[in-house]
Amino acid sequence: PGDDASSQVRKSAKSAKSNQKSPGALGASSSTLKKKFGEAIMGDGFTGIPNLFLKHLKDLNLSHLDSLLVIHLFSFWWGPADAIWPSKATLAARLNATESTVRRRVVRMEDMGYIKRVFRKGKEGGNMTNVYDLSGLIAKLNELALKAAA
Repeated sequence: PGDDASSQVRKSAKSAKSNQKSPGALGASSSTLKKKFGEAIMGDGFTGIPNLFLKHLKDLNLSHLDSLLVIHLFSFWWGPADAIWPSKATLAARLNATESTVRRRVVRMEDMGYIKRVFRKGKEGGNMTNVYDLSGLIAKLNELALKAAA
């Protein structure tokens, strides 16, 4: 995500309203995925997960819960410049976990340099959902890709 978290969230919200089915247009792979899974399943969209991420979970030192949390964060990342901002409650519900567990896992991955939380305040001063920056994880995946290619 970018320098100004608030403007990124506004862009993401606008993008989300114009395209409720993440992560956006299905593109050329749409027909292949529809053939594999069926129209009804693919009607809710899909999430792109790099195979390198799945192959290197051990190298990334991520638990199964950590990796599932990252996959769910990926599902909210609709475009390269869009902010990722699901609530802890949403993530907890999707993971069948508590908000405290989500918070601890995010802090763990933040300590590892994979996630950066951007805290936000509303106009009246109340807390809003965090924005999650995954650029540290993406940098680590790039490092692993270059190492694998060497």
